[in-house]
Amino acid sequence: DKDGALIVGFQGKNVTRIIIPSVIGDKPVIGVWHEVFKGNQEIEEVIFKEGCQYLGNAVFSRCSSLRTVRLPKSLKEIGNETFLGCERLQNMIIPENVSVLGSSVFNGCTMLKKLILPNKLEYIPEQMLCDSGIEEIQLPDRVRIIGKKAFMGTSIRSIELPTQLEYILLGAFAMCQDLETVVIHSNVKRIDPYAFDRGKSMTIYCAEGSVAQDMKSYMKNAAFEYIKETSEPLDGRIGYQRATIVLGDTNQSDVHRPEALNQRFGVYKSATWSWGDSNKNNNIDMNRYISVDETEELKEIFGESLVLHSFRD
Repeated sequence: DKDGALIVGFQGKNVTRIIIPSVIGDKPVIGVWHEVFKGNQEIEEVIFKEGCQYLGNAVFSRCSSLRTVRLPKSLKEIGNETFLGCERLQNMIIPENVSVLGSSVFNGCTMLKKLILPNKLEYIPEQMLCDSGIEEIQLPDRVRIIGKKAFMGTSIRSIELPTQLEYILLGAFAMCQDLETVVIHSNVKRIDPYAFDRGKSMTIYCAEGSVAQDMKSYMKNAAFEYIKETSEPLDGRIGYQRATIVLGDTNQSDVHRPEALNQRFGVYKSATWSWGDSNKNNNIDMNRYISVDETEELKEIFGESLVLHSFRD
């Protein structure tokens, strides 16, 4: 890549411990490309030296022996399905500089009991911890959106949602059999009617007159306790959207290669690190919601090839 070296493959055998270096030759290592270690059954521990900024999609997906990962402070973005199905992965700390997590990043990590998230995170991605072993979690105060099925099937018992949270999407807490209490603050603008199991017996703490109170109409077995709201109203700057880049008549195989974006728009790998193909119409989808400012920047780069979707899509 223009910014440094990428790790794009691994040919080791009988290797249980991996160290990701800071430098290869005279080039700084800026990231690990998609699926490099995917399906490896031997790796148990991964240690990153400082410098790596990006982890692509499914880098460690289904590494069934992986127990420990020490991520670098330099890390900025973790792609889709990066640790999906890592059944033995245990406690994880996401570094503070990470602002983007891809969808299904810890899906199926059944031994993952505790996860510490960075304060910069504003969006909890779809299926982030779906069917994982997570039992407790504190969400960063800046989180505005909880994506579809983000915590579905987990063992969380109690959670206080962030004061700046605005949207709770479909199935976010579905099939959480152990969930007993939820605190929902009054800045929430929309809760999908199926964000929680409708027949669940639980206690919901919320402010009178809030959107959360409206859940009483369909959460028939839930008890509602009213709290005095102390959080400040939001400034109204939300406006997050999804983005799709339409590549048109590009060969289908090109959709899987960032070179298609590079050749057509002059965009390098590091600018689209964990974007994924949609497998239809040769489109490339962003793995997260983007802010108004980011939308304007993307319009300048992609022009009419940029298609935007609201959070409801």
